[in-house]
Amino acid sequence: MDLGAATRPPSFNPKQLKWAHKYLQRKGEIDLIDHSSTIDKLHQIGEELERSRTGALILGQMRGAWRQAKCKDSDKDKDRKTYAFKLEIDVKEELTRLAKKKKITAADMLSRLISAELDAHARFEEKLNEAKKTHKELLSDSRNNTAHYRQRLAQLLPRAELHVFPGADHSLGFTHAAEVTMLIERHLACW
Repeated sequence: MDLGAATRPPSFNPKQLKWAHKYLQRKGEIDLIDHSSTIDKLHQIGEELERSRTGALILGQMRGAWRQAKCKDSDKDKDRKTYAFKLEIDVKEELTRLAKKKKITAADMLSRLISAELDAHARFEEKLNEAKKTHKELLSDSRNNTAHYRQRLAQLLPRAELHVFPGADHSLGFTHAAEVTMLIERHLACW
């Protein structure tokens, strides 16, 4: 949308005319008490704006805003929304390449990639939750078995004591020989 005389479009549609009027009102170029503007009035404002650097900036911003407004209006699919964001150049090139390969738009390719990632994440979370449930069951079983074995050991050795050596493994007799020997001697002395 260029309001200058040099690039004057042949006509405005009513929606565009109303939009341009409201935009220029928000920018302070049209008095708030004016409810509408004619095409000629908008062209006159455009020509005046083109004469200054600030005015040219306003016109440039206005063109960008009009493109966005048209883009939003052109979305016939109400389940979609227009977004503007930056991508790294190589990522954008890869997105375009993938889209061409699938014969779809880059936006549709991006939607597919996001949907696929969401599906994969949901499947991963489901498997993770199943694994957590299995591990909880195993831990519960292990605790129950430990309690059972403690009771059984207490029945077999009434005066036995259970001692845990943190960090010890199957080589307990070798790595903790002094402590184990002392406990065995103390136990045998009670017989």
